[in-house]
Amino acid sequence: MIMCRKVGTVKQIFAGEEHAIHPIFRTDIRGFLIEMQLDHPESAKSKTVFLNRKPLFF
Repeated sequence: MIMCRKVGTVKQIFAGEEHAIHPIFRTDIRGFLIEMQLDHPESAKSKTVFLNRKPLFF
């Protein structure tokens, strides 16, 4: 989490909340779908993406 960089921008936030069952833990998951324009496409493989601000106090 120390090395952060801007990887793209959010182009669209879709209306309506999505609901699914986590395939491994079998728990409910909820959230909103977004469309992103990535400046660094390899970042799509990252498991962590922060939106609108840097993590913690950075």
